[in-house]
Amino acid sequence: MTLRLKLNVSRTALNLYFYLPAHDIFLTAPPKPTVTLQPSWTQIYRGETVTMRCEIQGGEGAQWTYEWRRGHSNIREKSNEYKITATESDSGGYTCIGRRGNFYTQWSDSITLTVSCKLIT
Repeated sequence: MTLRLKLNVSRTALNLYFYLPAHDIFLTAPPKPTVTLQPSWTQIYRGETVTMRCEIQGGEGAQWTYEWRRGHSNIREKSNEYKITATESDSGGYTCIGRRGNFYTQWSDSITLTVSCKLIT
């Protein structure tokens, strides 16, 4: 028997699963995505291109949609990749979440991107 409980806590969806095999109860949290950068460094110069990827371990092959945030602001991108040509306003912490139907992952840990001007001497 599987019981699915969905709790909404301050606009963040949290899915909890309870399993009842042989009278033992197990609680598992939804997966937590990881944000990766290409190139992999977090300090870049204005005008450089950066691709961020939202990776869900064990979620390969599933039809996911994604949400991205910089700080507390939503980004319109819905795919697992978010590509920018950096300006100073792109500096900040980026997080992502995956969604498949009514199932949501946790929000990823934030990865902080710092964009600076290149000095020409």
